[in-house]
Amino acid sequence: MRYFRSVLVAVLLAFIAVPAVAQDKPKKEQRPQKVAQKQQDVAQRTPRIPFLQEWLADIELSEDQKTKLGEITKEFAPKFAELQKKTDAVFTEEQRRARQEAMQKARQEGKTGAELREQVAKVVTPTPEQREQLEKIQGQRKELTQKLREAVMSILTDEQKQAVQAKMKPAQAPRKKAQQ
Repeated sequence: MRYFRSVLVAVLLAFIAVPAVAQDKPKKEQRPQKVAQKQQDVAQRTPRIPFLQEWLADIELSEDQKTKLGEITKEFAPKFAELQKKTDAVFTEEQRRARQEAMQKARQEGKTGAELREQVAKVVTPTPEQREQLEKIQGQRKELTQKLREAVMSILTDEQKQAVQAKMKPAQAPRKKAQQ
């Protein structure tokens, strides 16, 4: 009787274990795809403002500041993304491709900020109508950047504010020269 029970338990376990093992194999094959999809989903959900990361690169933030900064980023990142979509919509497909290639080339050469923008501007010259639209969008971007700057500065200590302002000034100087 005990022997019969042992055999029955073994057979039942085999029936349960075989399908479970068989299901594991496709999961392992799908795992890299799922991981890549999860990373892509997280990247899309995580708001980013690249120049904000530059402003705060060497600054030690408290946990409270990090939380508040996350809230600020969640508020402003979609607005900056919308402005970028508007900017992209101004250009033709051919102009967008040329701009993208020029940006990649400039980044490979180590150019950033004003140098990068100048290199891209040399490659694609907007029409007068496009220029008018771009100026309007740039005005909106400046206004949004100012609001972002004020929001970020409101959560920083005086020492942190000085460090951030020192980083902002060199970034602003080339733009003023380029506009003149």
